[in-house]
Amino acid sequence: MTEQARPYWRLLETGACDGFTNMAIDEALLEVYAANGGLPILRFYTWSPPAVSLGYGQQIETDVDLERCRALGIDVVRRPTGGRAVLHDHEITYSVVIREDDPLAAMGVLASYLTISRALMCGLAHLGVAAELIPLRRPAPKSAPAVSPVCFVMPSSYEVAVGGRKLIGSAQRRSQGVIMQHGSLPLTLDCDKLFAVLRPPNGLPLSAREKEVLRTRMTTLQEAGGRSYHYAEVVAALARGFAETWEIDFKPGDLTAEERRLSDHLRATKYGSEAWTWQR
Repeated sequence: MTEQARPYWRLLETGACDGFTNMAIDEALLEVYAANGGLPILRFYTWSPPAVSLGYGQQIETDVDLERCRALGIDVVRRPTGGRAVLHDHEITYSVVIREDDPLAAMGVLASYLTISRALMCGLAHLGVAAELIPLRRPAPKSAPAVSPVCFVMPSSYEVAVGGRKLIGSAQRRSQGVIMQHGSLPLTLDCDKLFAVLRPPNGLPLSAREKEVLRTRMTTLQEAGGRSYHYAEVVAALARGFAETWEIDFKPGDLTAEERRLSDHLRATKYGSEAWTWQR
C-alpha cells in the first residue's frame, strides 16, 4: 500500500520588525488566508525595538506607564487578540494560522490551545527543556479584581510552563472561519524593566516582596534550560516540534506580495495609529 502523504504547511521566518509591523503581518496572514485559502501557516519572528503589546480589550492608561516606555525606547502596540500585556524584548514569537474546521483544530478553543501547546512542548524537548501543560482552569468571576496587567503572571489553561512557572503565553483570534494564535517565548527577561513599564492594578509601586512573588510565576528559556539559546536554534527546534506532533511537513517561504501590501496598509492605518492603540 502507498503511504499517505503528510500535509504541507507554509513556514515563515520574518525576523525582527517593530511591534506595529509584527501585529499587522499576523492580521494580514489571517485575512489573506481567509480570502484565498492555501496552506496553513507557522510563522516565527522577533521584535525590534522592544514593545509592550496590549490585549485587545486592555486599558492602556491604567496598565502601562507610557512615560517610562518612551524613556526606555519601548513601543506600545495593541494586539488583535485578547489577554494581558506582554513585554517583547529578548524573545521569539510564534504565530499559527489555520482553518477552524482543519482536523488539527476542529475540537474547539481549548482543544486548539492544547494541541498547539503540545507541539511547542515537543519543540522545547529538543532544546533539553521538560515543559508541562498548565491544567484546565475555571475562569475567574467577572467581579474578581485583576491581579496583574502582566500576561506572564496570569497562567491560562493549557499554556506551557516549567516547574509550575509560565514559559509561553499565547492568545487567539477567530475570524471568518480561521484561527490565528500567537505566543511569546522569552529567551531572557529583564523583570525590573517589566515592572517599570507595567502598572499594578492599585497604581502603587510594587514592594520587593510582591516583585519576588511575581518572579516566581514566570520563567525564561535560558532559566529553564540552564544555558543561552540562539534564535535559529530555537526556531528549528520549535518547527520540528510542530512537524513531529502534527505529522506535517513544511515549505519554507516568504510573505506573498498580497500579504505584504495588506500588512503595510494595516500598519499605516491601524496598528501604527493612536486611534487603534487607545480605542478601549
